Amino acid sequence: MDSGEVKVKNGVVIDNPKRKTLKIWSNKTNTYYYQSRDVNYYRNFYHTTKQRVECEHCHKMVYTGNMTRHQRTKKCQEQATKEKPET
Repeated sequence: MDSGEVKVKNGVVIDNPKRKTLKIWSNKTNTYYYQSRDVNYYRNFYHTTKQRVECEHCHKMVYTGNMTRHQRTKKCQEQATKEKPET
């Protein structure tokens, strides 16, 4: 498989060489969906969100993809309010 060749299961490919994605018409759902030209794009994107970082409020180790969801939890919000000085 060439680097520019992409497997398409069904539908019509609308190919614009300037874009990083292909616009593909799905006969099954009657909608367009987008597929990346880079075969390894989604695998690499997944690994960038799997890095562990420390929360700045409660100092717990959390994955980067879950940081905003973690900061909405009661435990983290309580720690954040304790850190803020009352004015």
